[in-house]
Amino acid sequence: MKQDLRYWQARLFKEAHGHTHVDANYSVRIAHGGRRERFQLGTAVAKARAIYLALVANGWGQTLAKFKTAKAPVKVDVTIGEFLPSSERSMAAKPEPWKATPAPCV
Repeated sequence: MKQDLRYWQARLFKEAHGHTHVDANYSVRIAHGGRRERFQLGTAVAKARAIYLALVANGWGQTLAKFKTAKAPVKVDVTIGEFLPSSERSMAAKPEPWKATPAPCV
């Protein structure tokens, strides 16, 4: 049954991000051996089946290495001096709130 493309076609979804954006490409969630992962597929139903078959045959380690792209590690111990310039690049709004001119001393 899980080798049939129709099985996987029924399990594809497009990830929603908020109320306004839905991914153009499909994803699938696959659970095996007590673990569950989401794989981005593009538009290929056959890729979902291939991932599952690789998982059953080879386990999570080889399957993740073959089908998932590596993400850059997230740095969690940043200083405020490192955080602000980084957040300025990702903000749509102007960064002035934390760059206010100090009040003059009277």
